[in-house]
Amino acid sequence: MFTRRSALAVMGSALAAIGFGSPAQAAGKTYKVCKPSAIPVKGGKSFVVGGRKILITQIKSGSFKAFDATCTHAGCPVTQISSSAMTCTCHGAQFSPTTGAVLSGPARAPLQKITVKLVSGTVTVVF
Repeated sequence: MFTRRSALAVMGSALAAIGFGSPAQAAGKTYKVCKPSAIPVKGGKSFVVGGRKILITQIKSGSFKAFDATCTHAGCPVTQISSSAMTCTCHGAQFSPTTGAVLSGPARAPLQKITVKLVSGTVTVVF
């Protein structure tokens, strides 16, 4: 007899077989971005990596954070970066350069975080 539970098990197996939900898929791809000196301390810089616009900040020397550069309000680019805020130039939403949290609207959701690491003297991101 075919039950809902068995149908879900079959669907899960099928998705795993084509790559959804597998550990390799979840790990993402690593991209080399730049030397640490390319990102100003108490600021940040925008990059296009793997066809994706990202922001990397270095508010404290040697401490890097990375975020998707797409504003969660209307999809405009977040382009202005300072030690106190990352700002969307379309409607003025501001985000924390250390957490991506909304500091002021109209955005209500934080920027998507991206894994960033310093590997062999190179800033790398994984997504």
